[in-house]
Amino acid sequence: MSEFNMDTFSDMWAQAKQELVGMWEGLDMIRSSALASDAIKRAAGTPENANMAEFVERSRQGGDPVVLDAVVVPPQEPQDLQQTELDLFEDSTVEESVVPIEVVETTAPQGFAPEPVAEEAQFAVLWGDAYHTKAGKDQVKLADYEADVAKYAKVGTDYFKMINPILLEVSSAFDGDEGVSKEKIHRAMLEIGAHESEGGSQLVNSDSTARGVFQVLAPTAKANAKTPYYGPKAQAIAGKTKAEVASMSSTQIKEWMRTNTKANAVMGTIELIKLSKAKGKLAQLK
Repeated sequence: MSEFNMDTFSDMWAQAKQELVGMWEGLDMIRSSALASDAIKRAAGTPENANMAEFVERSRQGGDPVVLDAVVVPPQEPQDLQQTELDLFEDSTVEESVVPIEVVETTAPQGFAPEPVAEEAQFAVLWGDAYHTKAGKDQVKLADYEADVAKYAKVGTDYFKMINPILLEVSSAFDGDEGVSKEKIHRAMLEIGAHESEGGSQLVNSDSTARGVFQVLAPTAKANAKTPYYGPKAQAIAGKTKAEVASMSSTQIKEWMRTNTKANAVMGTIELIKLSKAKGKLAQLK
């Protein structure tokens, strides 16, 4: 019987250990290939054949050895391959529907910026003398006007977000009429609407029958449509020609003024310019 050699045993154990390490590394590589093979089979519509990873696991636990056969994948269209990639790597919990962002467009000329929005009313007396006609010296009504302007006519309010784009367009249409400036018209109408409709919340006056943000009466709208101020630009914004407005009934005009804020702003602006001229107050809008 040969004598036991410790050095020989150590060499044999080291060799066996290295072979075991190589075997497990080989199995890990086979397992990775098996996972990819199963994924391709599921994407190709044959999930019943996607069982290679299971066989590898059984082999690692002492079961039958696994031999990977060549996998023939039928040709696929580029879009199918792209979808296969998405199926393999995308999170399936991502929602498919995307809500588009709404874009608000106006026809106001580029570069037009209204004067800085201040909280203090600048046109209280003009409103009282011209637009209201009888409140220019009524301190209670003027104070109410100023309070509404401070509350609603400033950046960030719902009223400002709603009316500002409209007034940018409307004031530009009247720029130069009777020498008025679009910046002054924009600011004056911003204030007037804030007060007349309580920040756009009161569109119907049951006492006076006025309608809309700028509280325009049906006879006023009909009369204003006959003036030179209601030109092509104003008609395009309001959406009706002179003849169309002339043919409307009082009930129809009231509903038009209530529901069409652009048309209401056009008629309100004409009223402001017309009455400011009659009262000798146009200089405040230039």
